[in-house]
Amino acid sequence: DEMAFYSLGAASDGGEGAVHVRWTNDVSDDNLLWYDVGYAYRHDLCQYHSHFSGDEMFCNFVLDPGATAWRATYEYPFLFYDNDDDGVAEEAIRYCANGAEIGNVRHSFDADDDATAKHPRDYDVSITAYAPEGGIVAAADAMQTIQLREIPTEPFLAYGPGQTAGLAAIWDRMLFTWDEDDNNVDADRYEDAHERWEGVIAKGTEGFEQVGGPSCGAVNKRYELAIQTGQPMQTYLHPVDQRIHLRGAQRAWLDVDADQDRSADMKYSFVDSDGDGVIDTWNLDANADGSVDDSWMASGSSAQDIPWTWAEVSAAQKSIMASVPQALLSVTYRLEQALTKAGSDPNSDPVAQLLRNNLNAPAIGGALRQKLINSDESMRFYLDVLKDRLILQLKSVAPDGAHWAEFNGARGRGDLGAMQMLLEQAYGLMDAPPIYATWVGEKRAAVNDGPRVAVLQDWISDHIGFENRSIAYRCYFGQIDFYGKREEGFILDQLDGDQQASDWGVDALFLKDTAGCGGVTLIVNGEGYPVWSPQGRGFVTFENNVIEQTGDRIVVEMLGTNAGPEGSGYTVRLRITLTADRKDVAVEVIVDGGKPEDAIELGLNLTRLSEQPFYLLDQEAGVMAVRGYQTSNVGTVGMGIVFPPARFIRVGESPSANQVVISVERGVPVRYHVQGDWIRGRRFPVAPSHEDWMNELRALAAELKLQ
Repeated sequence: DEMAFYSLGAASDGGEGAVHVRWTNDVSDDNLLWYDVGYAYRHDLCQYHSHFSGDEMFCNFVLDPGATAWRATYEYPFLFYDNDDDGVAEEAIRYCANGAEIGNVRHSFDADDDATAKHPRDYDVSITAYAPEGGIVAAADAMQTIQLREIPTEPFLAYGPGQTAGLAAIWDRMLFTWDEDDNNVDADRYEDAHERWEGVIAKGTEGFEQVGGPSCGAVNKRYELAIQTGQPMQTYLHPVDQRIHLRGAQRAWLDVDADQDRSADMKYSFVDSDGDGVIDTWNLDANADGSVDDSWMASGSSAQDIPWTWAEVSAAQKSIMASVPQALLSVTYRLEQALTKAGSDPNSDPVAQLLRNNLNAPAIGGALRQKLINSDESMRFYLDVLKDRLILQLKSVAPDGAHWAEFNGARGRGDLGAMQMLLEQAYGLMDAPPIYATWVGEKRAAVNDGPRVAVLQDWISDHIGFENRSIAYRCYFGQIDFYGKREEGFILDQLDGDQQASDWGVDALFLKDTAGCGGVTLIVNGEGYPVWSPQGRGFVTFENNVIEQTGDRIVVEMLGTNAGPEGSGYTVRLRITLTADRKDVAVEVIVDGGKPEDAIELGLNLTRLSEQPFYLLDQEAGVMAVRGYQTSNVGTVGMGIVFPPARFIRVGESPSANQVVISVERGVPVRYHVQGDWIRGRRFPVAPSHEDWMNELRALAAELKLQ
């Protein structure tokens, strides 16, 4: 529930002998906090594996020599809020303060709420603000104190009030930053391609010193700077560009780097010409040479105020993203047709070429291409940029069209539908524009092309390995084993013999003579008979086959003959299915043969670990779970079986296995699921509890509803 890093003399504002502590509170009790290396947080090694999601907070304190209380300093506090209870933070607020006096704040939102438990960081926008001289003073009832090592802290901003403490304040300077290409990564040093947990860190600019780092960079981010407006944080939705803006911004700009080579290809500037706090003029410098190539003004449209809260901003952004990408695609399609009819090649435009070629450019690697094309926000950004470039091109080749007056008026209202219709009328265009979902789906299929599962057979005799990007399993002689992975990817082609550990991860179990993670025991007339033959030396013989292999699914089979009592003629068929994007596998068992009068049952086994502090059977849910470890180099592993609750008979007795016994009939398939888990291979390995593992399996059981 709490985690703290203590260090001596490490505080930048602490004198010799000062003690620094970074104290963290797991508010939502999801048991996922900081990752450390050598008991310290190293940004390059730890930021990806530290959680900073859900409901959490941390605060920095210094204990000066001779002091009787901890003094809050620097990040004071850093707060994360899961507003919709999905386990993922949609809001991050970083304060810097001295006591109750707040000096600056960075307040970020996941505006379109598209972060997930698997990809929990996807912040889109922030307002960073500096307080006037003397700071912004937080209310006394917004403060709290705690004790650390039996020493009290001075009052600091509490978690609940911290969410709204800065909203009503009058800030001296505010910098609004929108991540237009949906790529909120380190763009100062480009050392880390992972999305930032800190929110959207604005790059410093004239009149505004950068707060924290690394910043999101200067390109493909929209900046709006407001100085001494006398207003609190307030945003608005402008119908002209279908974007959310900062009210009162005196300077606003967007430098576009379409080919991602880290230099601007074109530039926008946004102007509030009448000083009413709302943008009314858009200027386009199409080649970033410092001169304006096109300009348009708002006409007859009014801005809609959006309170600076996640609920309001998210509702507005979701509404935008529900319709604007399709409208932009339709307009750009008509512009391309109009240019062709006017005798100009729309594909001569470099942004048009980029989109047509699925963002294939020297500076856009495969992972970045996938990320951008899989994002509706980045696709909207590219379509919007292309729209403005094609309008400029069409103006240059057909400047005298009678439709331009009406078109410019529609553009000044942000009426994309009217712009499309006017182009259709002017150029006699009647075919249906492409459907956005189909258009972008084809692009995503192209960049995501390739199998999402893989299989490898007989790199060791009689072994079959099968994997998706998250986990790998192997089966041999009736035993089921699994590999843990440090990061997503394929590893089977890297195996060299019976490899135990590597940079990619580890062989997580040592099966020896056990059934492993989900192997079975055939119980005949109350007597158990293992359906596995370690190293091929048991009574049961096996035939292994790959039954099915597609881009998303692998089905393998182990057919065991001579199972059960000697000479009884039982066969046990285990058919195991792995699909992309799932860590569990389905196991279908069919028992045949034997004497008709035999009473048969099936034991489902999980290897008994050498140290196994957690074992739990939930009969009603149909779950058996264990967690523990066999060796220190592997560390903690979890194993689970989800079985049909109605088939439960009893808990089995086995010195080498945790076993649940279920009913089975000859020739009738029985399906259960197994899942392996290597703690060190989790993105956030610190520190899920045993009960968390059980709840994860319970959720799987609720999803599967096995009968």
